[in-house]
Amino acid sequence: MLTKLQALRGWAALAVLFFHIGGADAAPKNFGLDWAAGLTRFGQQGVLVFFVLSGFIIRAVHRSDISRSNRLPSYARRRGLRLLPIYWMVLALVAASSTVMGIGIDGVPRDPGTILRTIFLLP
Repeated sequence: MLTKLQALRGWAALAVLFFHIGGADAAPKNFGLDWAAGLTRFGQQGVLVFFVLSGFIIRAVHRSDISRSNRLPSYARRRGLRLLPIYWMVLALVAASSTVMGIGIDGVPRDPGTILRTIFLLP
C-alpha cells in the first residue's frame, strides 16, 4: 500500500515542479509561453496532495519511533543525508542558472550570512 502512496506522492511532486516551470516559462520576461501555464495549473493541488501523503507515510513508517526520543538523532541524520545533497545540487543549479541567464538575479542573496543560512537551511 505504501508503494502506491509513494508513487502518488511522486506524481504530486512532479505536478508542483511542472507548475513552477510552466509559470516561469509563461512569464513575459522569460519565454512568454502562455500555453505552458495553462497545462501546469493543476500543480497547486499537488502541494496539498504531497504534504498530506508525506505526513501519512512518515507516520506509517516511523510509528514505532514515535515517543522514543533516543531514536530522534538517527532519524534526523538519515533524513539529512537523504535530503541535503539533493537540496545542495538544486540550489547550486538554480544559483548558477539565474546568474548565467539573468533570470531572477535580483532575488539571489549577496551577503554571506544569508547565503550560509540558505545552504544549511537555517532561519
